[in-house]
Amino acid sequence: MARDAADGDPASPAATARTARRRRGGATSREPTLSIPAPHPSAPLRERIAQAVDRACAPFAIRARVVAVGIAPLGATPVEELCGRGECVAGVLTPRAGSPGCSALFAMEPEDAFALLCVAPVDASAPLEAYVALGAAFGRAVAEALGASPPDAPCLATLEEDAAIAILLRTHAPSDTPLASVELALAVADRVEQLGEWRAHLHCLVDAKLAVPGPR
Repeated sequence: MARDAADGDPASPAATARTARRRRGGATSREPTLSIPAPHPSAPLRERIAQAVDRACAPFAIRARVVAVGIAPLGATPVEELCGRGECVAGVLTPRAGSPGCSALFAMEPEDAFALLCVAPVDASAPLEAYVALGAAFGRAVAEALGASPPDAPCLATLEEDAAIAILLRTHAPSDTPLASVELALAVADRVEQLGEWRAHLHCLVDAKLAVPGPR
């Protein structure tokens, strides 16, 4: 009964999340936005990515669904495809998510990130740290699915607030660097029907030495 009362309070986290989704039309009602040009990855690669993100989000009691996957050179990727409308994002940059040289950016629109943190079972005293940890876990998982090895030394993931393209360009990756992009639908485990989903994007810059795996 206490949960029902809290959900009915306009100031409660659940109500805040619902208001944010209504203001933007609701993540569950939007069509996939990722349309990065060919070549598209094989089905086995998409399955590996889905399995990897499932493992990554399990400790956070978050459920992740792969909506779309695309691979294209960084310079050929439309800015608006990188996250939502291409505006400022709440990003988590992991400079060395995998070896050799895979850098990963996890990005959500700020209001979606805030709404998710309001209802996700994270440490209320350190929500930003939990968000960075989640983003870094996704980055390492996708790098692994692409065939990268764990980095030789851990690299600190950082919270970045800027346009996604600006964050990626600060890695100094050449414009022809392959960019693997994954669109995700995130939800709080066991509360999908109640709270809906939020969209997120994971972008992994792939070192030229690493051949993106094909069918196996």
